[in-house]
Amino acid sequence: MSDKSVSDRSEANGWDSYWKGTNELGAFSGDGVNHPVISAYWENFCESVRTGSEINSVLDVATGNGALLPSLLNATGAMQCSVTCFDYSLSAIQSVKSKYPNAQAFVGDARRLPILARSVDLVTSQFGVEYAGMAAIEKVSGLVSEQGQLSLMMHMQNSSIYQDCENSYQATISLIESDFLNLADLFFQAAFAAFAGGERAPYDAAATRLQPAVTALESSIAKYDVGVASGMMAHLHGEVAKIHSSMQNYQLPEVLAWLRNLATEMPGYAERMKAMRDSALDESEFEQLKQFLVKEGFKLPVAHGLKASGEPLPLAWVLQASR
Repeated sequence: MSDKSVSDRSEANGWDSYWKGTNELGAFSGDGVNHPVISAYWENFCESVRTGSEINSVLDVATGNGALLPSLLNATGAMQCSVTCFDYSLSAIQSVKSKYPNAQAFVGDARRLPILARSVDLVTSQFGVEYAGMAAIEKVSGLVSEQGQLSLMMHMQNSSIYQDCENSYQATISLIESDFLNLADLFFQAAFAAFAGGERAPYDAAATRLQPAVTALESSIAKYDVGVASGMMAHLHGEVAKIHSSMQNYQLPEVLAWLRNLATEMPGYAERMKAMRDSALDESEFEQLKQFLVKEGFKLPVAHGLKASGEPLPLAWVLQASR
């Protein structure tokens, strides 16, 4: 199998900034995968856990902000079950610990978790373990105990989420390359100065320099839709126009702080979109994973693409395996 692990530290830092930004309501705090079908899938799965056989231990791999933990804790609450989660991001784990003090949360690499083979009754991961590559998925499957379960939701190539990630990545790279945020920063400095009675010429020159970047941004929105990058491109375009048209209602330091925060967030956002795209498994890789698990003695009651009614593309791969 091919191994497309996310090993670049810059990509890991992109996720670390993301989970930190989630706490601080950063510019790009939207999850991007909060589809109701995804929530319903996990609710149904956790209900089957609640009414199924006794479970003594749960491991959530690449837990992120702990999206699965409420359902897992609720499903296993009457079982006196230990719930453990790992993530590569320290910020993610700090967030989880603050929200779910009853869960054991640790920083760790999915490819090298310090857990004994066949020692965990339920292993889960939502859009996580595939970032560490196929070797990590195989490693994690080996942690499942006799009579235990493995439940994974993974990015799928050419899914609707995959297309959103690709479009968001391309639009963000275009924004970065156009230098829009820096040019808007310089434009507003000149505009506020002119508005306060200063010279007009620097303002006109800054507007001329900004215009090609505005045109590039408008082209991206037209090409990828207003919802691209969680709507941030359309929001950015609209807010810049709004501020410019009513500068009397704004303070320059606040405008510059907003633009510079976006400029700081943007590269990390692009890295995350690229990592999500690159982690996605194609059909042949998913088939190879299924074959590997069967060879390892698993039964696969669920192994397919997850689709939403009326939508042309699936959302993700879902896989449930039991020994």
